[in-house]
Amino acid sequence: MAKNMLLWIIIAVVLMMVFRNFGVEGYSSKVDYSQFLVDVKSGKVESVTFDGSTLNGQYSDGNAFVTYSPETDNTPLIGILDENHVKFSSIEPNKNSFWAHALISW
Repeated sequence: MAKNMLLWIIIAVVLMMVFRNFGVEGYSSKVDYSQFLVDVKSGKVESVTFDGSTLNGQYSDGNAFVTYSPETDNTPLIGILDENHVKFSSIEPNKNSFWAHALISW
């Protein structure tokens, strides 16, 4: 009985980790990167958060958006954001614990 309960707990933890990593991204509208640049230069973008190549942002009217940067080095983009007074930040990369890696590998 205890083995079955432990197995179900492990399955539940693995499923939660999978859904957390590959879950749906809320209610953000998807914007082409080229349109994103136009919006930044026209003053429509208020803030951007870098999450790897994913850029989550907010327009001045409060609507959220997401776009994906094709650039490997975002230095030019950071300059454009700074010139257009867009607030920007970055999310710390997701670092799974040793136990999470062991559990997924198992």
